[in-house]
Amino acid sequence: MTAAEIADAIGGHRSGGGWLVRCPAHDDRTPSLSVTERDGRLLVRCHAGCNQSVVIEALRARGLWPDAARGSTARAKRDGAPARGHADARSGAEPRVILPVPESAPAPVLRHREHGVASQHWIYRDA
Repeated sequence: MTAAEIADAIGGHRSGGGWLVRCPAHDDRTPSLSVTERDGRLLVRCHAGCNQSVVIEALRARGLWPDAARGSTARAKRDGAPARGHADARSGAEPRVILPVPESAPAPVLRHREHGVASQHWIYRDA
């Protein structure tokens, strides 16, 4: 299976070095799935935010993904892990609360008394 064959089956057009097609994992009105080939492997990425493993399963269901591990990646092998640390909005999973914030906690300071509005915000995440 090649990127061109997937684009031909789903209906897509050339975009850069690959193809842009409608994502089979969600109701896509405009093409948001990029399909490319690199080093003999198929690479897929939904720009609407679908998890890569969900996209691959949707392609497999249509018979458009090889059964062998030829086109799979380490990220796709994980069991539904969101790509790049983002929560998958389509899964319906709620974020896990590690430490609840008490209602009596003060709101974050958005404007410093002397320096004004912050130029950057640093978000701390549990690694």
